[in-house]
Amino acid sequence: MPINIAAAIEQAGVAGAGGAMFPTHVKAKSRAEIAIANGAECEPLLASDRVVMENLAHEVVKGLDLMQKSTGARKGIVAVKAKNKSALETIRNVASRYGDKEVFPLDDVYPAGDEHVLTYEVTGRVVPPGGIPIQVGVVVNNVTTLLQVSRALDGKVFTSRFVTVCGDVPIPKTLSFPLGTPVREALRVCGLTKTDDIDVIIGGPIMGYVPRTLDEPLTKGTAGIVVLRKDHILVAKKKVSSSIEVLRGNSACDQCFDCTELCPRYLLGHDIYPHKIMRTVSLLIDTAVDEITSALLCSECGICGLYACPQLLRPEVVNKKIKQELLKKGLRHDSRGISEEQKSLRDGRRIPMARMKARLGLESYSPPDMFDLRVLEVERVSIPLSQHTGVPSVPIVSVGQRVNEGQLIARIPDGKLGANIHASISGVVESVNGAITIRG
Repeated sequence: MPINIAAAIEQAGVAGAGGAMFPTHVKAKSRAEIAIANGAECEPLLASDRVVMENLAHEVVKGLDLMQKSTGARKGIVAVKAKNKSALETIRNVASRYGDKEVFPLDDVYPAGDEHVLTYEVTGRVVPPGGIPIQVGVVVNNVTTLLQVSRALDGKVFTSRFVTVCGDVPIPKTLSFPLGTPVREALRVCGLTKTDDIDVIIGGPIMGYVPRTLDEPLTKGTAGIVVLRKDHILVAKKKVSSSIEVLRGNSACDQCFDCTELCPRYLLGHDIYPHKIMRTVSLLIDTAVDEITSALLCSECGICGLYACPQLLRPEVVNKKIKQELLKKGLRHDSRGISEEQKSLRDGRRIPMARMKARLGLESYSPPDMFDLRVLEVERVSIPLSQHTGVPSVPIVSVGQRVNEGQLIARIPDGKLGANIHASISGVVESVNGAITIRG
């Protein structure tokens, strides 16, 4: 009896490990012509995907092969930055054993890993504004996601992932943590116990966020923990509330157009103009003018606010706030399609990573070379019921119950978009709220 690849992925609880955490079994049920393994790792300082590609390349390529089989894709392409020579060569050696696999070297620019940008770079196909790659026959999965796909077909469920701990930390390294491990514990094992004078960014330094507490748990989409001094400019920017950013944008934007000229989605020909959104942000949100609804096309990559704006405004934060309101009201954007004139400007406006790091004040930091492939042992985890796109999973365990590592503890609600959740350690369930806490 043929193996149902999508069903195995669903059972294992695989969700996108690149940050979006979209349930992978849904992608596996689609039909595609090309399957892309996203190894761009375009955020500075992170190395978790590189560690996976250099040390677990066979499983990555096997995962890509499984996605091809599931979607019917005739070609599989692994996209890796050319600067990561070891990862590139390791992946290339494994891919050469298959007749339908290619390796695509990427330039070291930001945001090379955005799936719209990546799809265009690798295939020349432009994803429609507000659309997804499958609309042009392409399915994209992060390399760490594909590692989990490979393991799902071996009967292993998604209970741990590689996370880079970097920045102002005594021993920066990439480690494999059980899902639900507190950030504080991740810092401790990297030699940082005094946390009074530091802040952390969960994810990458550009698109990541400052958590409310260091007890926040690591999830399926957590690729990094970036440690910075409290007085670092990047931390200060990320601590400003979205409401304040809206007010600042309304009062201080000088309509210089820089944010639009460097917007990656604008440069793919999409009809998004961040400077116009900033100009009209004071309008009532239910006035469905093109300028306001085009915020729905924003990828929140951060180029406009963290690189382009001379006034240090944050259009991407304003866009995120607007998107939330638009989605509540059920408003959509009627796109005018692709502008070839805008797209013709793209090659000369790509942002080198070195310049992006300098603008962020990160020149003195580098991705760590130290790593450990073994899963770290922890005493207590708090596993969120919502660590994927869709609705929260439904708990099927109760307080006081003993569970084993890998045991299903929360399932996808019937007929809903979501991902199964499994115990990442063995122990006793301490609480079941928005998360399931287990003590070993």
